[in-house]
Amino acid sequence: MPQITQDEVNTIESIIDRVGMAEFAETVTAIAHGKAEHLESNWQDKGMARVWNRIARRFDKLVPSLELSDDVLGFRR
Repeated sequence: MPQITQDEVNTIESIIDRVGMAEFAETVTAIAHGKAEHLESNWQDKGMARVWNRIARRFDKLVPSLELSDDVLGFRR
């Protein structure tokens, strides 16, 4: 399995520092839903689409708690 590089870690950290965790999680949610849609419409792969949609739902469930944490950390929406 590929390892995330330090440059990638730094990039992710920079994004989180700029937009907060809730916005980051919302973006991951949107990306996962997009991947699911692409797999289902272009490859007719309903199984993998379900996996990506499940990932999206799990990230989406985190957003309300992350919004509260972001408020404590000073991120405003």
